[in-house]
Amino acid sequence: MKLLTHWRTVRCPHDPARYVAPETLDHFHLKGFVLSPAGRGDILVTTAKVVRVSGRDVWTASGSHYHLGPIAPDFALWLAENGFAIDEAEPVKLITDARGN
Repeated sequence: MKLLTHWRTVRCPHDPARYVAPETLDHFHLKGFVLSPAGRGDILVTTAKVVRVSGRDVWTASGSHYHLGPIAPDFALWLAENGFAIDEAEPVKLITDARGN
């Protein structure tokens, strides 16, 4: 498991500047910082599609497991300005249809 800090949700990994509210999409990616394997500072990552959420832990289609640390301040401001509240216990929600897709 990796700690993901200063994270935000994005619809497309190729256009990470565009924010999306985490409870409004059936799929999304996360962008944030993780500690480099060599411990030499943080590196910016964009995850694969999020496929599972439990509390502050998320799993991606590539099999990675992240724990959500602090949200990016600019993303928190964007959410507040657009009427979205963050649930600190489970800050992202995965929307599924009746079949679980």
